[in-house]
Amino acid sequence: FDCSCFDYGAWFCSDPTDRRKELTCPGAVQLVSTPAAKIAPSQEQQQAACCVMHDKCQWLSPAVTIPEDCKAGHTFPALNATFKVAQAEYPDTDSNHYSLVMEGSEAQPFDCSCFDHGAWFCSDPTDRRKELTCPGAVQLVSTPAAKIAPSQEQQQAACCVMHDKCQWLS
Repeated sequence: FDCSCFDYGAWFCSDPTDRRKELTCPGAVQLVSTPAAKIAPSQEQQQAACCVMHDKCQWLSPAVTIPEDCKAGHTFPALNATFKVAQAEYPDTDSNHYSLVMEGSEAQPFDCSCFDHGAWFCSDPTDRRKELTCPGAVQLVSTPAAKIAPSQEQQQAACCVMHDKCQWLS
């Protein structure tokens, strides 16, 4: 995406999501202190994070040793973001539940519920009525963002950084 900034009596940038509009930036101080506080993980990021849990945390219960990857507090990468297991529940080998958060969006947790139904499945965190389809851990690691574009909010936040830090350069 393009981020076009210009001098028109002051330093301005066009909104990268709609070139006809002027970009409104909250200011560098706010961006630095809370870079993604209002940016929720995209649907693809939620699905990728839940797929990590699907692949690493199967058929857990209080009767088995819980891998570190599946415990509350564990962090892991998925689709160019860092996620944390905020809560983990494994009441039964047939049902494991996780509350996940993306770094910078801790106030917006999402659920990842996995279950046994002849095989190990997870509900899609973006639509719990659907089964999550996971491409496999190897593919997630080798092509983490091949098909994922930054959200409009991410584009605007990135352009605001350029607005605040790169003025009147030649």
